[in-house]
Amino acid sequence: MRVLLFFLALIASGMISIQWAPAEQVDKVAIGFIGVYSGPLVPAENERTARAVSDTVSEINKGGGVLGKHLTVFWEDSRRDPKFAHTSAVKLLHQERVQFVLIHGDPECAITASRVLAEYKVSHVAVLIGSPNPAAQAAALLEAWVERVTSANSFDLSR
Repeated sequence: MRVLLFFLALIASGMISIQWAPAEQVDKVAIGFIGVYSGPLVPAENERTARAVSDTVSEINKGGGVLGKHLTVFWEDSRRDPKFAHTSAVKLLHQERVQFVLIHGDPECAITASRVLAEYKVSHVAVLIGSPNPAAQAAALLEAWVERVTSANSFDLSR
């Protein structure tokens, strides 16, 4: 208790200041990827899709990022279960504060995560398991989002 009072006194006296940087000053942009990494039915294509997303992000960052900010990917496991897909979407929104999410999963998981993300107006796309060449689709969709952000000159695409 004494330590807390000591720090509060330092803050009040102006000897210590606490500042939070506004979102516009952060030099990284968080994006999410919800895939299937565990559980009874892990699709072989998930690893290729995740690698394609990772490679695309690396290329974008090498080119200067998006609007001068580098992308950081946060990976979440849906376990091919809608409950986990929901939890993953909530975590990406509230804990990682993502601007965009790629979902790779079955329709039920994709719809569940999509509903959560849509409620908060976070841009997201889904590539369904079994789609033709999901790795290329995921990379192309990420590049399309980057193009939209760049042309709008804003991460706020809710307009």
